[in-house]
Amino acid sequence: GLYGMALLSDPNKLIISKKYKQIDYVEGSDDFIVTTVDGKVGILGKDSLAKVDPKYDSIENIDLNSGLYLVKLYEKYGVVTQMGKIVVSVDYDQIGLDSNIDDKNLTSKYLLYDNCIPVKLLGKWGLYDKNGNKIVDTEYDSVGCYRVQNADGNAQPLVIIPDLNGIVLGKKFEAANKSSSQILYGIVDKTGQIIVNLGAESIYKVVFNNNTSYYYYSSGQSIDIVKAWREEMKKRESGESKINSSNTTNSTTTTNQNTNVVSNQAATQNVNNPVAQDTENNAQNAAQAGTQAAGEQNNSQVENQDESATAVVSSSTSNS
Repeated sequence: GLYGMALLSDPNKLIISKKYKQIDYVEGSDDFIVTTVDGKVGILGKDSLAKVDPKYDSIENIDLNSGLYLVKLYEKYGVVTQMGKIVVSVDYDQIGLDSNIDDKNLTSKYLLYDNCIPVKLLGKWGLYDKNGNKIVDTEYDSVGCYRVQNADGNAQPLVIIPDLNGIVLGKKFEAANKSSSQILYGIVDKTGQIIVNLGAESIYKVVFNNNTSYYYYSSGQSIDIVKAWREEMKKRESGESKINSSNTTNSTTTTNQNTNVVSNQAATQNVNNPVAQDTENNAQNAAQAGTQAAGEQNNSQVENQDESATAVVSSSTSNS
């Protein structure tokens, strides 16, 4: 049968006509996800008015506080508000991180730091904010580092660094002769600004005695990211830092063709890009390319329901 919605106080008073194959209440909201007889999905309010026209193949609430919904149409994904405004165009192959990612810092695979929406197109990842602004272009091969190149048995894969509002990104670089490739990692914050330039072989966390530390690993050494960043901030405050404090995605610094990964030049360690193994010059050139690539990123609760309490009714049991 087909379904509609009626008031609990008056089952004969329909607020949504009995013409839908399925009606699902979005808990904590005034929204109902409805499916038409031809399988299209939309959103209705309790006043039966369409908030999102039933034209999508599927709709899923991804953030109740922001009223954001993941929509699917013809195998492409996008994000809309509960009123149907498009936040992320319905052009992407995937929105949200893979569900099997093991990073206990993550509270949502769709919205990082309550701001960043991961999107994937043609195998490349980027980031939008929840207002629909692109903050990282779709040019990265991973969000997060899952391959930890470190001898410490406590090392764990990593996606975000809450202490810095950081998000780990990885990009693949090929050797000059195309015979090998390697993903190098960097970190941006939730606005897209660079914290760590591309150049680390891995970025990971270590949990010990309920304390979590974050490291990047390169050239056989591990550097404490948060410690190095705080030291850099102290230098800036004292005027000792040689870095322009306006650290944006359009400004990077290279020294002797090496990638200085923490805060563009955090006085900790110069990291050579190990991808191109043919000659030392190739390795140095790849490191510089990695730095430049990183630098080119473009910058209700439900109301008290008394008389409005509702119940799903079926056309198979009563007349509309």
